[in-house]
Amino acid sequence: MLKHLRQGRLIALSYSLVGLLGSGAAIAQDEFPIADAIQPFCSPVKEYNGGAQDWQERQFPKSISVEIAKSKQRKWIENLLKTLTSRKKNISPSARKNFDATVSWEINGHRCESKAKVRLNGDAKDHISYKGGTVIASIAVKLLNGHIGNAVRFKLLLPETRLGDRELIAIQMFREFGFLAPESRIVAGSLNGTEIEYLFQEMPAKEFMEANSLRESVLVEGDERWGWLMHSRPDVYEERLVHDAVWVENRSFGRADNRGWLANPIATDIAISGITLANRLYHAYHVDKPQRIGDEHHLGMTSSFRLDQNSEIIESERLFVLLSKVLYASHGLRLHNRKFYFDPMYEMLRPIYYDGMPLRHRDNLLGIFPRDGTFPKSEIDLVAAKLSDRDVRNRIYRDILSRGATISR
Repeated sequence: MLKHLRQGRLIALSYSLVGLLGSGAAIAQDEFPIADAIQPFCSPVKEYNGGAQDWQERQFPKSISVEIAKSKQRKWIENLLKTLTSRKKNISPSARKNFDATVSWEINGHRCESKAKVRLNGDAKDHISYKGGTVIASIAVKLLNGHIGNAVRFKLLLPETRLGDRELIAIQMFREFGFLAPESRIVAGSLNGTEIEYLFQEMPAKEFMEANSLRESVLVEGDERWGWLMHSRPDVYEERLVHDAVWVENRSFGRADNRGWLANPIATDIAISGITLANRLYHAYHVDKPQRIGDEHHLGMTSSFRLDQNSEIIESERLFVLLSKVLYASHGLRLHNRKFYFDPMYEMLRPIYYDGMPLRHRDNLLGIFPRDGTFPKSEIDLVAAKLSDRDVRNRIYRDILSRGATISR
């Protein structure tokens, strides 16, 4: 009897400690009695209250500061200036070298800090600018001993490179239709002491899958090498496509975005399945004559490999393409911009909205609904009805305001 009572007390004590650890409260190191407790305490992510799916929403700071290591700040500035003044049209891959940095933010009144690796982000030079005589830039960040809203890898983008508030609108609209999209919000930032408004955007990774209640799997993206060859040397690209079928068949146009996950044979097998599935789309695109949406070529829009056939291997692809077109977010449909989550259970690809450049050069919220027979009338009516629904619009408006948008109704 005594033995059982002691066991009961130990179990009760264990539950008490679990509740304290999972409470989401900001607890400083010296306030917590367990020396080897998991840090950081200042970055609560989820709060478990007893139910199977009873989780607290992710928490994000309103401001993020980045300080490049003082010994490297001069090289950081030189790298940005060299890139900006280069004769090359785009940012060279060699300019995206990693720099040691410290990232700090505040959660629940507690200051948090993490060591980090930071690099210049982006392809085009609009990711570098000036403010107050100081050069600033969009950056990609990897935290080494902390997380922000459970995100370890994220980007701090100059808002104009993603069209700011419009990106937030597009993300919430895609989410309304059940599509995956990275958590994004406008934050007050600073880079080496210079205050900058940034668009915080998590990078699709392990934490992204966890936040969307997905089984960890391979994230497939288009291989930018072939995208850049298509745009920079279209003559060479077309020559190979027309006269060298072996070249096409032997190329993998998709690749794993989360290559660090491929650490065991099972993960490798899953990745091969996902990438093979994506390559069916890419190869069909190259073998067939692509159809156009506006002035862009887009994955899936080919004469024989139609969108309704894609539905066998890409979940709701036709709806995803339709929504991209309506929101003028077709930039995200380019071959090398596509991103997918591979569902190993159902062996299907789930499209991820990413870098759509929505509503570019447009003032109105919605585009023209296509009536050329590519999309069934039922799906067009579904999208039109939902995007015109007052409750949906109000919900999206509240969501983007909570994420730092300043857009008016």
